Amino acid sequence: MKKIFFIEHGGVMQDIVPNFKVVMTIDEADVVVLWQDVMGYCKSYANLAKAKGKKVVVLQHGINAVDDYGPPNNYKLLADKICVWSQSDVDMLKQFGIPKNKYELTGTTIWSHLKPKQKHQGVNVLFKPAHWDVEIDENYVVMDELRKIKGINLYTKIHESHDANKFENPIKSDRETTKHLDACGDVLSKADVVVGIGNEGTFGLMAYAKDIPYIVPNVWKPRSFLDAPTPIMKYTNGCHFVKLEELKKAVWNAIEHPEFKRNERKKAAEYYGGTNIVNPMDNIVNVIERV
Repeated sequence: MKKIFFIEHGGVMQDIVPNFKVVMTIDEADVVVLWQDVMGYCKSYANLAKAKGKKVVVLQHGINAVDDYGPPNNYKLLADKICVWSQSDVDMLKQFGIPKNKYELTGTTIWSHLKPKQKHQGVNVLFKPAHWDVEIDENYVVMDELRKIKGINLYTKIHESHDANKFENPIKSDRETTKHLDACGDVLSKADVVVGIGNEGTFGLMAYAKDIPYIVPNVWKPRSFLDAPTPIMKYTNGCHFVKLEELKKAVWNAIEHPEFKRNERKKAAEYYGGTNIVNPMDNIVNVIERV
């Protein structure tokens, strides 16, 4: 059994960890497993591991996360191998000129945390605010617009970076705990429609995997992240992108016609999330064992 030193984020590690012996220092490890290798403490860990002759594996942590290695930042891939979610990620890495031996299409285990749809009273509309390194004013613009819609049960899925007092019926999870993905799966099991900010994000792909309509109002203002430029917001065909003044109509259309964009949601979950990939846990474990 290989010994790993790992850094968790967003629950991408928790399913594979029982397959290895976890150690507390890089010196003890055979392999260092990280959720990214491009900035902050993870970059430092990756550089330290390489200096000590240790193998480094990155597990992709979210939709389009491999865009770190392309424009505008073109961060250097330090890992010996990155385990990517989907064909979309493979296509991006090819476009960026990343050598084929540096990545492997494994899929991700996060889909196993989704849950069957639960019966509930009324219509549940779930708001997913954006998270950034600064306060996002657009979150509150959309929150206010959703509050105007009569006849719905309005909830908000937030995490550790959000202020619960600023949102309607907040349901919180912490990405640094093993409960985060289960909390996402639970709240989606009760949702009829999701409204988000910016791009769909990983949570949007989770909604698509459960065939839940996802609406994004066109209110996002471009900004940098941690003083670095960010790529242009990307939207999948599964997203219903609308003007803010059309949000109420779009919500009720999604409720009355859930079949709208159903095929697009399925294709988006597969192409961007790898929901069609078999045995992702075994795939990831094999990469770490072989690196």
